[in-house]
Amino acid sequence: RVFANLKCSRQRSYDPTPFAQSLRISTSIQQDAQEFLKLLLTYMEDNLQNEGIPDYLKHLIQDNYRGKYCYATRCKVCGSTSRMEVSFYDIDLKVQGMTTLEECLKEFFLK
Repeated sequence: RVFANLKCSRQRSYDPTPFAQSLRISTSIQQDAQEFLKLLLTYMEDNLQNEGIPDYLKHLIQDNYRGKYCYATRCKVCGSTSRMEVSFYDIDLKVQGMTTLEECLKEFFLK
């Protein structure tokens, strides 16, 4: 409703309190955009698992917004490798001193 109201209403503003309450977000605590996005996507992902939701919608959030990367650690002594897969909705990129998104991503994946 929030987004429909913002797009279609003639009102210049909209009170987001009911929307925040439906997400179980305290309106007395300030959230940054990144935190809010994580909360919203998690809420949507959880609710799409409810009974009666068509199967093609159950993985909508994961398929479109979640990524995965794998940490690999190699032992210098024996050479064995251990891997750990991590899911994410966002990544923290260093932007200072970078001029393109490609540079930011290269820096991120070098770590």
